[in-house]
Amino acid sequence: MKKLMYYNMRVKTIKRNLREELEMLKEQKCTLEQLPRERIQLLLFQVKSLEWDLSKLQSSESHQNLLRSPEIFYHHKDQENSDLWAKGESNRTEADMEENLSQKMRALKERIHFWTSKMDDIDAFHEREVERTKKSFDLLVQFLQTELETVGNVRFEEGTPSDSWFKSCYDLILSRFCASNFKTYGISGVKINRIVRVHNRILRSKFEDRVQDYQDGEDSTANENYKKMLEYLFYTFDPSFAKKDLLHILEDGFNFIKTFKPHEQEQGIHLSNSLGFCETFTSGQARTVETNYDPEHFKHGKLIIVKVFLGRSVQAKENIAMNPDIYPDANSVFRPLKFKRNCVYPSYNETRSSEEHGSCDCSLHRCDWFVFDPELIVPEYIVEFDYIPLVEAPASSLHESAPEIKLDEHILSMEPTVKPRPKIISLDENTILSVAKVSTYSQISVLNLHGNSLSKLKEISKLRGLKKLIISFNEFSSLDDVSCLPNLEYLDASHNNVKALEGVKGLAKLKHLDVSWNHLTRIREDMNILRTQTPHLLSLNISYNPWQKPASVRMVAIGRLKSLTHLDGVLITEEEVSQSSKFFPEGRITQASLQLSARTDHVKPRCLSLLPSAQILSLK
Repeated sequence: MKKLMYYNMRVKTIKRNLREELEMLKEQKCTLEQLPRERIQLLLFQVKSLEWDLSKLQSSESHQNLLRSPEIFYHHKDQENSDLWAKGESNRTEADMEENLSQKMRALKERIHFWTSKMDDIDAFHEREVERTKKSFDLLVQFLQTELETVGNVRFEEGTPSDSWFKSCYDLILSRFCASNFKTYGISGVKINRIVRVHNRILRSKFEDRVQDYQDGEDSTANENYKKMLEYLFYTFDPSFAKKDLLHILEDGFNFIKTFKPHEQEQGIHLSNSLGFCETFTSGQARTVETNYDPEHFKHGKLIIVKVFLGRSVQAKENIAMNPDIYPDANSVFRPLKFKRNCVYPSYNETRSSEEHGSCDCSLHRCDWFVFDPELIVPEYIVEFDYIPLVEAPASSLHESAPEIKLDEHILSMEPTVKPRPKIISLDENTILSVAKVSTYSQISVLNLHGNSLSKLKEISKLRGLKKLIISFNEFSSLDDVSCLPNLEYLDASHNNVKALEGVKGLAKLKHLDVSWNHLTRIREDMNILRTQTPHLLSLNISYNPWQKPASVRMVAIGRLKSLTHLDGVLITEEEVSQSSKFFPEGRITQASLQLSARTDHVKPRCLSLLPSAQILSLK
């Protein structure tokens, strides 16, 4: 019971450390997203302002086209030629203005697309880091479970720089890393994240017994060279290597039956004294790395440092597979590998560049080793490391985006420039009529309140005929004030502080809703509100909200809103509709289905009884 309590406490500690690590990753993501978010909001503000100017220009242009119709022209055929020339010049000026507006909007949208792609890169980077961190901490939990199940015969000790064995192990790994081998792949060094020491009493006892048997069968000269036959080598595996296989090696050692497949020709346990060659040539990726190179495969690594007794070793024959039948008198076979002169390796300080390193050890005797006896191998360390790229990843170099910001400013300064308008703090009758440029409320069908400091919409309930409302870039925390607009068809409430959609009530005619860049978190509750209150909604934009479960947002929205055709500006496909139906099947019991299927007549229906015949007769 005490051991169970002890290991439960350690598991909880690991989970607490995992939560802290995930919080740090989340903070890192927020820091990286700060600059793209600011740039996107600035550019979107300009786009929405220009869209409104362009729509006003096009509406005035259509009015001018009406004036130039045959009926109007003949009615004014007695006008002077100078007036007609002036109108032509005005029309050309408006056409040039429209072209300038369209050109600037296209340039702004291209910049928005650039910064959006940066946001997507950051999201992908964050998801990969979260997945890797979870796997790393989950492995520690598995180590504790193995300790408990083996009653301490297998123990795992996570190293710290204060441990005497940690530095020697650290230096061994870095001294056997050849940076010149990885320059082709954009890698300059290696950074060690974690070293775990493995204490396996059973495997160590088998190892010592097997070495003693070897010494008993050899002469005294061979026994004097015992220490020279001991070597620390690396065993690595590709990213697809299963976690259970790793735990099997650490607990039970290497096994030919479980380690190798029957159709494989090389039956020796493949080890190496070089981190570079071991990682590249044993992972199965080197055969295709030149033609199909994926940088993600070379970003993180994991290896086992094993203690090996080489025994009788011979050099491998060329073009012959490694097989114990071909080398009957050998305990191990080595295959020398080609190397580059003046190879360099990282020193203990992980932040130094490759120019500061000395010559690496593996340039002298770089070999692949094949050991035929699994009992001559003892796993002693498990190491997790990252490769240091020559060039920083885009997600980590956003603070060096001065050229991109300069390009944004150049586009923002293009003609026509958006003139700053006075902010509207509160709405009254005169303000609404002035913004809409009409004399009575009944004439207002479109109202644009973009880019103000509004938090309430007073007097808005009087606009019963309002069809289009734009309140983007304001300070609204709810949408309660728009619930009194029964004829509203278009609502843009992006870039506000809206936390829930409970205020969207009574908008049965709403077809377009934009609530992007707000503070929405509960996707199911908000979609249920839209499902009941906006049955004819066709287009919805809910992007860039801090949803609690962002992975399921799209499926939930499509499954709840059956009339929806566009979500976040993307057309909804039939495949997505069919997938969403699996999450929200229509076969659930509801009040409507009960009323449709239930019988309300007073006539007793005929039924089949399964009672015994004698009991049925007695009932009659």
